[in-house]
Amino acid sequence: MKMNVEAVIQVVIETSKSPGNNVIRMENRVQKLNTYWESCNEIRDEIIALLPESEIAKEAEKWIGYQQVIDNALDIAPEYLSKFSSKIVDGETATVPAERKQSHQSWSYLSSMEMS
Repeated sequence: MKMNVEAVIQVVIETSKSPGNNVIRMENRVQKLNTYWESCNEIRDEIIALLPESEIAKEAEKWIGYQQVIDNALDIAPEYLSKFSSKIVDGETATVPAERKQSHQSWSYLSSMEMS
C-alpha cells in the first residue's frame, strides 16, 4: 500500500505544478488518497489493538508521520482545483474530510499522553 500511496502523491504533486487543466485527474487522485487514508486508519487501529500498552505511543508516532504525508498531498488539491474551476464538482473529493483531521489530532494527543 505504501508504494501505491507514494505513487498517487507523486501524481498529485506533478499535477499541481502542471500549467494545464487536469481537474478530473486531480479529483481522481484525491479520491484514491482518501480511500488509502481510510484504509491506513483501519490497519493502524488493528495493529495498535494488538500491541502492549508500552509500545502504543511509538507505533502511533509512526502512523502520524505517514498520515501527515498524505494530509500534505491532500492539502495541495483544493488550491489546484480552485484555480481551474469556478465551483468544485465533488465537494467531498476536493476538501479534507473533518473526520480525517480529527482522527489525526486524536492520535497526536494519544501519542503525547502515552509518552509522558
